[in-house]
Amino acid sequence: MKINYRYTKYNPPFFTQKKQFKRLKIQMYAWYLLHEYNEDICLDFLAKYISKLKLILDKNFRELKKYANSIYPFENDYSLLRKLILNNGKLCEHCFGPSYKGYKYCSQKCSSTVVNTKRIDYPRGYKLSDETKQKISNSVKFYLNSLSSEQRDYLKVSGKPRGPGKLNLNIEGIKLQEYKGTLNTVRVICKKHGDLGYMNYTNVVYSGAKEKICEKCFIDMLKLQRIKDISKVCDKRNIQFVDIVDKYTILLKCKKHGNFTTSLKNFLQHETGCPKCSNNTSKAELEINKIVNGIQNDRTLIKPLEIDVLSTEYKFGIEYDGIMFHSEGIHKSAMFNKLNDLRNNHLHKTELCEEKGYQLFHIFDNEWLNPDKQEIWKSIIRNKMGQNTRIGARKCSVKEVSSKETRKFLNENHLQGYATSSVNIGLYYNNDLIQIMTFSKVQNIYEMVRLCSKINFSVQGGASRLLKHFERNYNPKSLVSYANRRWSEGNLYLKLGFGLNHISSPDYFYFLPNKYILESRNKFQKHKLSKLLEIYDPNLTEVQNMFNNGYRRIWDCGNYVFVKEYTM
Repeated sequence: MKINYRYTKYNPPFFTQKKQFKRLKIQMYAWYLLHEYNEDICLDFLAKYISKLKLILDKNFRELKKYANSIYPFENDYSLLRKLILNNGKLCEHCFGPSYKGYKYCSQKCSSTVVNTKRIDYPRGYKLSDETKQKISNSVKFYLNSLSSEQRDYLKVSGKPRGPGKLNLNIEGIKLQEYKGTLNTVRVICKKHGDLGYMNYTNVVYSGAKEKICEKCFIDMLKLQRIKDISKVCDKRNIQFVDIVDKYTILLKCKKHGNFTTSLKNFLQHETGCPKCSNNTSKAELEINKIVNGIQNDRTLIKPLEIDVLSTEYKFGIEYDGIMFHSEGIHKSAMFNKLNDLRNNHLHKTELCEEKGYQLFHIFDNEWLNPDKQEIWKSIIRNKMGQNTRIGARKCSVKEVSSKETRKFLNENHLQGYATSSVNIGLYYNNDLIQIMTFSKVQNIYEMVRLCSKINFSVQGGASRLLKHFERNYNPKSLVSYANRRWSEGNLYLKLGFGLNHISSPDYFYFLPNKYILESRNKFQKHKLSKLLEIYDPNLTEVQNMFNNGYRRIWDCGNYVFVKEYTM
């Protein structure tokens, strides 16, 4: 039998069978039994339940104790024992974890593992005997009785302490008053603004400043730090600053239309003004119109709806969508507190413009604020106006592109960035990659994942040449691809011989207001939320749980789905 001697962050240093004990938690319980109880219980546990492991007990005991002390460098740190004490020493029969309310198993995963597997990975005698369970339970009760009243109260609070002084919060202006039952919540008192209610203890400890705990203190700080910047924009827009409502919202006063609220971030970065005034044009919209030289805030094409920038010469319009204004979510400000379904809002404008023979681009403000993405959008707009540098595909050479070069090129030149692919084909002009087409394969069906040209370049006939190279060398039976309706009409696919299969409905993304980064809904499927969110209720839907954790949801315009079939 092969023995592996491992020292890792999660496994204490004693012999384990590499295959049999890779996923077990025996090691963890061995060292906390050693540290929290005594040597006899630890060695009894090792001798009975790690069978056939020729341990040199004396030597390994010293190393095990040294490891335990390195994990527990502070006095009065009982967090790993807390669950076991609260459950009266009852353990899960599968993983030895503290079972919830004394149940047989600690989770559904452990229960299904025992039922659905034949214990291939587990040695004989893995189950704890009733005698050992009773011994652990008695030791826990004895240990609990030996604690002081302060230590008993400390054990009722969940969460892992990271160092000494857990009960003494060293943040000026903030005081902890009492714990709430056995939950990881504590009543927080701000010396300036009074009782803040119960909060998550871990969040309070690691916030590091009173402004991150008390919202009113944070607003006071904003008034001191941002008042000059706000005043400058107010002077430009001829509006009056009234107050800061919360972390994200400010209250302003228009001389003509009265009070209105707006996002602090949008106000400072985009210099947004009164929404009812006719000249309500953001700084970004003015920058876009400098490139297009079109009509600002047009209301004639799709009455009574407005298009931010319209080019009648090149037959396209541009919508600059602030993701806070165009998203759904819960917010203190009525302007952003939107719980109605907005899935068809962007699509509706797109379809109305298409009926008039115009293409409508939707630029999300987080993309324009990103300098790299902004350059990509400028290139897309110039390409629509025929202003990009044109290169003939015949002047270029076709080569397979490495994964590293593909990743770099797509991240620099495609709005969606890099996506996993197995085949990467590129066009090189003077040894410089100027266009790329990537493919992936799933169940004998290829997908054209990305088609992308270098910023400010247009390759005439490039897509056709790249596709023919792929067809000659890989002999696909079927090829599928998607065109995002936010920036594509899909005309190129029709020229390449694709047929329109169907049009998919709008898709959505989640983001946090303070991060402004769109994340795919696939990351936040409901079965994954319990591990991702701080507040999770299994009885609520995915969207309700996301909204309760401060996330917002924004919709795109859907995709054109094109398919090309090949006859063998």
